Formats: sequence, structure tokens, C-alpha cells
Amino acid sequence: MIKQMPFLLLASFLLLSCAGEGEGSSSSLPPEEDFVPALLTPSGAPTVAFLDMGDREEWDVESQTTRIPAAFLAPGYDAIVFDGVNGLRNLVKNENEDFVLARWLTGGNFHLVSRTEESLVPGEKKTVFSFNEGALPDLVFKHLLAEELGIDVVDLSIEYGSGVQEVATALQGKGERSYDYYFIAEPALTAARNALGEESPVHEIYDLRAEWEKATGSPAIPQAALFLRKSAYEEEQEGFLSFLERVDRNLTLAIEDPEEAAGLMEDYSEDPALQQGRWGYSASTLREVQEENGLGAILPGEIEDGREFVNSFLQELEGEGASLFGESLFL
Repeated sequence: MIKQMPFLLLASFLLLSCAGEGEGSSSSLPPEEDFVPALLTPSGAPTVAFLDMGDREEWDVESQTTRIPAAFLAPGYDAIVFDGVNGLRNLVKNENEDFVLARWLTGGNFHLVSRTEESLVPGEKKTVFSFNEGALPDLVFKHLLAEELGIDVVDLSIEYGSGVQEVATALQGKGERSYDYYFIAEPALTAARNALGEESPVHEIYDLRAEWEKATGSPAIPQAALFLRKSAYEEEQEGFLSFLERVDRNLTLAIEDPEEAAGLMEDYSEDPALQQGRWGYSASTLREVQEENGLGAILPGEIEDGREFVNSFLQELEGEGASLFGESLFL
């Protein structure tokens, strides 16, 4: 399918050029089992669902996540990975009936850490450096602080950087100033820890996903989701079902056998720089981060009803006035 999105052409060309340098060989699977739709994803944690697709020309990775929503409104991509809640809201807002949410991929890879503190105590005036003000992880963090820890957000002076990499830089002491706490995501946290070394420990204060499960019983926070174009799915249903099975296998492998999962990346290339360019992290980082499922992959079957999962989340976070999603938005 011809891509008709000019702002992605250069990024796609560069990524596919890198893929061409990979060492993986073409698949010998039957065509229907080797089917990969025209796929667009952000870089980073959500790519854990595509570990065996490094050499696939159908797959484009976009480092500027804010560009992805436009893909829902244009021809070109039949599978798109994006923030699940905001993706659904965009479909509703634009009355877009040609995409459905098919899988929740990640369910929380956010952490509050510190180099100087070992806990978070109510009433103390402390500073926090974070990112993505008003995004769901930020809202969940503030909700849990107030409802579960009894901490008034006004006691925390929260500043926001341009993104998670800026937080990682500050955590390493390379920013303009230091903070008591840092709100950060994996795999940037592991990379920062490795850069600091054992002599400069980073204390885990708060695992957002674990605390949300403790508070609500839900095993995950709605994060990255895979959306499929309905018209394409209906035309090539067997291929899409096979593709979804591959996604499920990759997620399962990343959680249950990180060593073998990392091997899939190395089948594409042994070069960490090429792995980084393709997935947003290297095979060695995957091995380390996934010892405790740091990327936040959701185990297939863990969420029985994708619609109920996100609607319950919104009701917990926003109360009775939450706008809920209808069945037609889900595969």
C-alpha cells in the first residue's frame, strides 16, 4: 500500500535503510502466517510487541509521537499503535468508524525514583521533575498520591521537562538543577541507572502500575494499544488474525523469556545501534529491563475485556462523570 503521509517519508526511509542492513533472513512461513499490515508505531516500550518484525518493510517507527494521530485520518496505515485512551477519544471526536482497538500492549512502565530520598512522606515540601503534564500517567500519579498516600500535591513542587529523556538527563546530574524525586519511564530509567553505576544508587520510591493494582485490583494501566483499520481487517481477516497471534507471542515471550526475546532482536542485527534505531532500545537493555517486565508489557489473556478494562479505569480516575467508550470501538 502506498503511504500518503509526507511527514513520515524521511523517517520511514531512514528506518528501512537501517532495516536493510539487518542480518535477519526472510521468513519461510506461509503467506497468511507471515502477513504484516502497513504498521506505524512509536519508538520505545510498545515495540516489544514486534520483536520478530525488525526486518519488515511494512513497519514504520515514528520517534515524534505527536505525529501519529494524523495517521488515523489518512490512507496508508492499516495498523497503528498509540496511547489507547487518547486514540479512542480521537476516534470519537473525529467520528472515525474505520478503526478499532484490537489489543492493549503495555500497561504501565512509570516510576518515581530518587537519588537522595528513600520514601515519600506526607507533609514534606519536596521537588519532583516529571514529563507530559496532564497525560494519563501524570493524572494517575497525582490521583494515587491523594487517594492512597494522603499526599497533597501542593506539597510537591512538580516541574515538567520536554520528555522522558530530559528527566533521565536530570537524574544523572546533567541537567540545570537537581530534584528530590524524578518521575520517569522505562527503558530510560535503566539506561540512567547504568550510566550512574553502582556507586550512585537510584532508589525506587513508587512503581505506578504496582500501586494502581494495589489500589484498584486492575492488573494494568491503559497505555499503548494496537488499532486496526476495519476495512482492511475485513478484506484480509486470516492474515490479521495471524498477525495478532504474532503480537501475542512477542508479548508473552518478552515477559516469560527475555533472553529468547532479545534473541529475536539479534536475529535482525547484532549491532546495538541498529537495534536502538529499530525498537528504541537494544537487546541488552531488553534483557535487563524485562527481568521484572520493566517495559510494562501486558500478558495476553490478562485483560479479559478490553472495553471494560479502559472504562473501569476512567470511572476510577474521573468518577461518575467519565465519558465511556462503546462496543463498536473494539475488535
